Amino acid sequence: MKTKLLLLFISIVILSLSAFGASKSSKGLYNEIKNSYQKNYPEDFVASVSGAKIKTSLKEIPKGARCKGRQPKVTYLFLKGEAESIIVENVENPFVTRFQAHLEVYKNAKSFLDSGKSFAQLQKTYYWKYLSSKSDLYYVIKMRKHRLRESDYMLLYVDKKNLSLKKIVQYSGGKIVGTVNVTYRKVKKYLLPSLLKFNVKLGGRRRREHFILRITNYRVNVDLSSDDIIDLQDDCPSLKKILDQ
Repeated sequence: MKTKLLLLFISIVILSLSAFGASKSSKGLYNEIKNSYQKNYPEDFVASVSGAKIKTSLKEIPKGARCKGRQPKVTYLFLKGEAESIIVENVENPFVTRFQAHLEVYKNAKSFLDSGKSFAQLQKTYYWKYLSSKSDLYYVIKMRKHRLRESDYMLLYVDKKNLSLKKIVQYSGGKIVGTVNVTYRKVKKYLLPSLLKFNVKLGGRRRREHFILRITNYRVNVDLSSDDIIDLQDDCPSLKKILDQ
């Protein structure tokens, strides 16, 4: 009897230590990823966006919605901790934010990085748990807002070497509704997204849509402000005019 009680006590202690270790691992990994993000991303950057579906979609913008003498072009805007968006320059609304919905799954997954919150602060809004390191390539993290159902969550795949977010899998009702794969490239001393591959549902559609966003021609630390981001969502936005002011 004493032996059984001793074994039971040891099992409880091991389980308790394991739970504490998992919690500690989640917090430690969160801080490592957040610190890496702060190091590898500039304060701001702008870049060009292209892709086969973007090219086709731009052709669908009516001539009457195009600003005179200027060709539509797609631009990526990033302001650390404040904004990340895709705009179409040289067109009128509502076409300026034509591609913004494409970015939402990616932005939602990255929200914990942009918030700058401590792990304790994050846990007030999100369930965020490091699940495993069985893969040689990725840390796997489960992330879910507390107000959502248990079956509505994201799995985040983080590169073990550079702690970059490489893959996002979104679940609704326990079923996959979207995936995003991210490729990075070195830009000066930073590690920035260069290719976003989406397989997601947009606008209430039943089928998932496949599309690719290629990001090139980076300009980092151009002194972009939150007011600039707002101005660039007005009719006929021009990044050049904003940066020349």
